[in-house]
Amino acid sequence: MSLTAIITFEISNTYEEWEPGFYAAQPTARKAGIYDLAHGYDPENPNKCMVVVQAPSVEALQEFFDKNVEAVAASGHIIESTQISFYNV
Repeated sequence: MSLTAIITFEISNTYEEWEPGFYAAQPTARKAGIYDLAHGYDPENPNKCMVVVQAPSVEALQEFFDKNVEAVAASGHIIESTQISFYNV
């Protein structure tokens, strides 16, 4: 069984501006065992985004965010808006 997280958040820029920062973080995420399954934005509110990832544990995902919060924020991700739901899949 694996852990899947659905992460929703708002961005302070456009999706097209946010996405390169997201891709830049992928090598670091993969080293932490976190894999992007999907990402996108709300068609009615393009400043509301979602990312679906597979992670080894809740703690691993939290540690990744804690260690990379500055880079995540620099992408345009509004940290305070982040909501994460976890599911065993």
